[in-house]
Amino acid sequence: TREIVEIIRRHNREGVLHTEVPRDSRAVEAPSHGVPLVLYSPRSAAANAYRRAVVEIAQRLSPRSR
Repeated sequence: TREIVEIIRRHNREGVLHTEVPRDSRAVEAPSHGVPLVLYSPRSAAANAYRRAVVEIAQRLSPRSR
């Protein structure tokens, strides 16, 4: 998996986020409880990664970053 990620990053440097969301059992459990992960398990590794991804996307979309 790491090798594939590196290949994708090499060929599409601008289109791939730096943030990676790890596998997390809490992320799998959240939908069955009908709750978003960031509410179900706010301090889980995946929830933290999703928050970082949102910040990264917002920065990319910001008019100041263009």
